[in-house]
Amino acid sequence: MITYPKTDVRYWRSRLFKHSRKVRSKAYVDNGWSVRIGHENHQQRFSLGTSNKTKAATKARGIYMDLQARGWSAVKRPAQAKCDATIGEFVRELIQLHASKAATIQNYAAALRKIAADIAKIPSGGGGGNAKRHTEWREKVEALKLSFLTPARIQSWKENFIARAGRDPVKIRSARVSVNSFLREARSLFSPRYTENLDGIALPDPLPFAGIKLEKRSMPRYQSSFDVAALVHAACDELATNEPEQFKIFVLAVMAGLRRNEIDKLEWSRFNWSQGTITIQPTAVFRTKSDESIRTVWIPPQMMSLFRSYHDKTGGAYVIESGIIPILGKAYEHYRCTAIFEKLIAWLRAHGVNGQKPLHTLRKEYGSQVAARFGIYAAQQMLGHADIATTAMHYLETKDRPMVGLGHLLTD
Repeated sequence: MITYPKTDVRYWRSRLFKHSRKVRSKAYVDNGWSVRIGHENHQQRFSLGTSNKTKAATKARGIYMDLQARGWSAVKRPAQAKCDATIGEFVRELIQLHASKAATIQNYAAALRKIAADIAKIPSGGGGGNAKRHTEWREKVEALKLSFLTPARIQSWKENFIARAGRDPVKIRSARVSVNSFLREARSLFSPRYTENLDGIALPDPLPFAGIKLEKRSMPRYQSSFDVAALVHAACDELATNEPEQFKIFVLAVMAGLRRNEIDKLEWSRFNWSQGTITIQPTAVFRTKSDESIRTVWIPPQMMSLFRSYHDKTGGAYVIESGIIPILGKAYEHYRCTAIFEKLIAWLRAHGVNGQKPLHTLRKEYGSQVAARFGIYAAQQMLGHADIATTAMHYLETKDRPMVGLGHLLTD
C-alpha cells in the first residue's frame, strides 16, 4: 500500500469526509467536503467549501502547512471566514462569483428578503412606489445576519404564511403556491450550483432551508372558461384600431404566451421576421424570470404580418409604446405599461375573462392550445417552464411547429 506524506495532496484525499448532522430528527449530509486536522493537542473540523475532491484536498493540505508554519492563531479557517456575514454580503458575494447569472440571483434574493423581512417583522413601507422607503426597508433586511435564518424560523414562517389564508380553499391553494415559490427561489441561493467555491463567506450549519419541505398541493389543470375565438374577434373589432397598444399586449399574451414583464420590455429587435419567431432573452433593462425563460417562440404568420405593420409605423425600440422609461435594479418588477395593462385587464373582465389574473389567463390559454396540439414538451419550451413537471401539472396533452392555430382570426 502506497503511503503519502502530509505535505502531499494525495494524503489528504483519503482524509476527506462529508459532514452529517441532524435537523428535527432527520439526518442531512453536506454537499461539500470536510477534513479534521490536529495540531498541538487540538483537533479541528474544517469545512472546505467545495464538492470537488481535488480542490478540497488542496485546501486541506494548505491548512496543514499553515498550521505547521504559524500555528492555530495564524490559520485562516474556511469554516469561520465571515461567519457573521449579512444577507446583503451573501447576495453580493454570489453575484460577484456568478456575474453571468446576476439577474437570476437578484430574483432569488428578492424571495430571500421577503422571507427574512416577514420573520424579523420588518414592515415594507414601500407601497405606492415610494422608492426611499423601499430602499430603507431593503437595507434593514440585508443587514440581518445570515445565521438569523434558521430552519426552525423558516418552518414557522411557512406555517404562519399558510395559516393567514384562513379556511377559504381558494386562498389556501393560492398561499401554498406562493409559499412554494418563495421557498424554491430563496433556497436555490444555497444550492451547490451557487455556493461551491464561495470561499469568502462561511454558510450557517445547518443551512437555512435544511429540512424545509415544499407544500403539497393539488393544482387543477387549466380549463378554458371562455370562447377564445370569440374573444380574439372582439379584440380585433374593439381594440385593434382604437386601442392598438392594448391589442398588441392581448395578441402577445394569447398567441405567443408571453409573461407581463416579457411583453412590457419586448423590443422590436427580438422579432426574427424571416423565421417567424420572437426571442425572449435578457437585455440591458430586462431580466428573465429564470434561465429557462430564455427561449424562442414560434408565432403564426398572420401575427408576424400584423406586428411587421406596427413596426413599420413606429420609430421606438419597444413593441408597446409608453412614455415610461424602464428601470432595472429594483427589488420589485418595474413596468413601463402599467396603465395600459390595467385598461386591458378591465376589458378582459368585461368580456368574461375572470379570475385574479386575467392577463395571465391568456398565457394559460396559449399553453393549453400548444399542449393540446403539440404535447406538453412543446408547451414547456414555448412557455419557458423550468421543468416538464410544472407544465404537466397545469395542462393536459391530447403533435409540427408549436404555434397556436389562431392567427387566421386576425384577418378574418
